[in-house]
This record gives sequence, C-alpha cells and structure tokens, in this order.
Amino acid sequence: MFLVQRRNILKEYKLYLDESINTEKQIILVAGFAIREKDIDFLKEQIHKAKTILWTENYINSHDTILHCTELATIKNNRKNKLLYSYIKRNEYKFFQSIEPNLIKDKIDGVTEQIRKTISTLDITILGCIIDINKYKEYYSKEQKDDIYNIAIQNIIENYAHFLKNQNAIGDIVYESRDEHKTINSADIKMYHNYCKTLINNKGILNINNLEIRKRIRSFVTISKHTENAGIELADYIAFYLIKSLFIDTDQKSDIIKTMEKKLYNGGFKVIEKDVRNYFGLRQIPFDYEELKRKNAEIHTLKNRLRNIKREKNKLIKKVDVLIKEKRELEYTIKELEKKQKNLNNT
Repeated sequence: MFLVQRRNILKEYKLYLDESINTEKQIILVAGFAIREKDIDFLKEQIHKAKTILWTENYINSHDTILHCTELATIKNNRKNKLLYSYIKRNEYKFFQSIEPNLIKDKIDGVTEQIRKTISTLDITILGCIIDINKYKEYYSKEQKDDIYNIAIQNIIENYAHFLKNQNAIGDIVYESRDEHKTINSADIKMYHNYCKTLINNKGILNINNLEIRKRIRSFVTISKHTENAGIELADYIAFYLIKSLFIDTDQKSDIIKTMEKKLYNGGFKVIEKDVRNYFGLRQIPFDYEELKRKNAEIHTLKNRLRNIKREKNKLIKKVDVLIKEKRELEYTIKELEKKQKNLNNT
C-alpha cells in the first residue's frame, strides 16, 4: 500500500504600495495592502464598479481611466471654484468642468464609498510606514531624503515577510513608480537596488534575516503612474486616507478611515488581546520617545487626578452616610415626639 504525501502548497500574495506626503507637516507615508492572487480578479471587478460611477462602460473600455484619490479630492474641494479647470490635470476628469457642484460631490463621494466597501469586503491586510522627515533628519542625517523612502520600504518588507511567514505564503511587491525616467540614478532604480541589497546582505533587515526574505518575497516591481492597475489604484486611496488620519481626532474619522484601520496588520494577534497595529501595520519612524514621554506624563497626571477624585468620592460617601444616619435618628425622634403628643391629646 502506497501513501501519497500531500504537497504543502503555499499561498500566493501581492503587496501593492503607493506613497503620500504632507508637505506642511513634512510627513511621508508609504502604504498599501496584501491580497491573495486568487482574489485579484474580484478586486478588479470592484474597482471597475467604482469607475462606472464616473464614466460609462464605453468610455472605460476605450480610454485610460485611473482613479487618483488626491486629484479627485482636490476637484471635490474646489467644485464651486470658478477656476476648477485649473485643478484638473487628467483628461478623463475634464467632464467635471461641465457638471453641477452637487453632482461632483455625489459622484466622488460615491466612488469613495465603493472603495470603502471594497476594502471591507476583500480579505486584505494593510501595511505601511510613516516617516517624520524633520525628526528623521534631526536624529540621523540632514541629506538623505531619498533614503527616507528606502527606509520606509525596508520596514514594510520586514512586516510583509513576517505576514507571509504567518500565512505560510510567498509574495511579490508592486510599487507605483516614483520616477518615469529610468536612469541609473532614478528613484526607482535606487529603490530596487536597495531591495536587492536586502536580499544579499547577510544581516537582512532589523528583525528578519535575508534567508527568510528570499524565501518569502519573490519580486519587487514598479508600475508607471499612467498604467491602469486596480491594486495600485486601491493602494493610492489607502495611502491618501491613512496620512489624512494622522491629523484627525478619533471622533472625526470618516468611515473609510475606520474601515482601513480595522484592516491594519496586527502581527497575527487578535486586536482584542494585543493591539500592535502601530508596529506591524503602520510603523512610525523614528519612534517618538519625546512624545511617548509626554503621553506618559499626561497619563501619570490623569491617574493622580483620578486618585484624588476617588478620595473626594470616598469622603463624600462617608459624609452622606453620616447624614443618612442623622436623618434616620431625626425621623425616629420625630415619630417618638408624635406618639407623646398623641398620648397627651388623649388624656
């Protein structure tokens, strides 16, 4: 009798990445999502569905139609501006010039809601890295802006490899091109060389060795900004809204941001047991120890206030107990006096 050994078939993933920058705050964010290759066709269907809110099927089939979140948000914010045309860069968005402001808002909000539903429905995992440029330069170097992106990618590669290992999977990385001119010194070439060094270097990356990275990550490719790609288009939305979420209070976060935060990688742990999404899902570089110190000081102050409130509460409870006792004694005294008064009246 022969026993047939079942093959250990690895899952296959793709990690789509894009970037966003807040020039005022000097914050760079690189982020995207990992998705099973078997789910990519469904992803394409959902992104196509979002596009039909803006364009007809005939237009989509005969033109390049790329969802670009930043430009759509700019158009929405300037929909009542007489100079709206000056904010429209892509040919496929020119039609916004001829429709009413309310309809512009409805259409762009409709696309955003469809993207939110797509993120919610799909089994995806979001990974990213935030870099505070000013703090990074203060802590490390003042002349390494290109390296900042590479450091973000390295941290994402580390967490992606960790994710793939947890999933018993292998995967690829797809990144929207930062430079259309592929010269030897282009940003894309430097980024690819940095990835190759990560594979070759015996040290690998901080917490993941190069053997694990080689075993888990098969390739790193860049795609032109002008190429339609459902994965990159969704990654564009993720990067846009995640960097926006950094400057919004919790009670003001939109539904799409809340949906994204639920999908952040948590290192394989259940969030209810251990929430480490700010390390595995959206890592911050450099880690702000000063901010941590301030928050710890605030927590210490709040704890002291809470203790004082509890002390005051206990004092008030004791006072109330005394008053209740005095009340009962007075009530008893009153009843006794009423009895005596009644007896006197009967005599």
